[in-house]
Amino acid sequence: MEGTPFILDIRENHEYETYNVGGLNIPLSDLPTRLNELEQLKNKEIVILCQSGTRSQLARDILEDENFTKVNIFVGGIINWPKQDINELVPSFQHSKRI
Repeated sequence: MEGTPFILDIRENHEYETYNVGGLNIPLSDLPTRLNELEQLKNKEIVILCQSGTRSQLARDILEDENFTKVNIFVGGIINWPKQDINELVPSFQHSKRI
């Protein structure tokens, strides 16, 4: 992964307000109608973050269906987010295949 990936936090607003690591907050329920906000990122590294990892998989499917090419999920969600620089977290990012 080159450079710092774009963080897309798909948790609900109240979850994001409680604790976040930055990035853009678009709740999963709003993602299909807000894809235009991500259009310039279609060929950039995106890491999707949710609370535990489950919603990230759904968001990844939505983005891949819209031809986003470098979509990853943060394994385990924000509950497993270490308190360190994102560039040290590359092994925690995972591109999981759809089933």
